[in-house]
Amino acid sequence: KARLDEKTHSGDNQLGVEGIPMEIAALPDSRFPNRLMHLLAPSLQAFHNNRATRTRSMLENIRSEPPQSYRSIFEDLVLLCSRNMQATLEFAREISQTDSPKMRDRVLFDSQHLNAVDKMAAVCQMAPQAAEHMFQHILHEPYVQDSGHHPISARANLRRWMFEHPMICEYQSDTHNPQVEGKAVLPMWRCDGGHKHPAWHDSFIRRSRDLRDIEVVTQTVVMPNILTLD
Repeated sequence: KARLDEKTHSGDNQLGVEGIPMEIAALPDSRFPNRLMHLLAPSLQAFHNNRATRTRSMLENIRSEPPQSYRSIFEDLVLLCSRNMQATLEFAREISQTDSPKMRDRVLFDSQHLNAVDKMAAVCQMAPQAAEHMFQHILHEPYVQDSGHHPISARANLRRWMFEHPMICEYQSDTHNPQVEGKAVLPMWRCDGGHKHPAWHDSFIRRSRDLRDIEVVTQTVVMPNILTLD
C-alpha cells in the first residue's frame, strides 16, 4: 500500500517538486481537489489502514522526542488551513469523532511536541471551528496521585469576590510522566507521602458546606504553554 508519509523526488511527479503527497497537492499548480486534501494527511493514515498494528508500531518507535520523519497531527492541520477550510474542518471532525484510544493518545502526545502551541495558534486564527474540535481533544482528566486520601472533589463553590463564576482556572507545574512510549505527560493532582498536598488545591476547589456548592468537573489542558496562545 502507498504511504502518505513518504517523500517523492523532483523527477517523480509532473510538478517537479519534492515532498509528501499532501504537500504536493497543496501547491498552487496542483489539480488535486482542495476540499479532499484531508484524505492525504499522513498522520491519519495509520487509523485508516491496519489501525491496531500500524498505530502501535508508530507509537512504539517514538521515544522522548519524535524522529525527524515523524508527522504531527498539528503539522498536517496547519498545512490544510493554508489551502482549504472545508478540508481542515473535515480533518478536525474526523479526529474528534473517533472512538479510538490510540488516536486520543496520538493527539495528546503531538500536543506536547514539535511547537504544537504555535501551530494551534495558527489554526485558531485561520480555522477557529477546527480549533474548537482540537481543543476538545487536548483536554484530559488530571492524574490523581492518591485518590484514597486526596481525591478531586465533585462539588465546589465557584463564588469569588461576590460573583459566581462559570469556571475557575489555575496554572500549575505538577505533572505525572507515565514513562510509556507514545504517552503524554499529564497534569497531576499531587498528594505526597504523609498525605500532604499543595496549598493551592484548597483555594482552587473551595468547599463552603452550604447550598452554594455545585457539582463541578475538573479538567486539564495537556498542551504546554497554552497561555502564550495569541
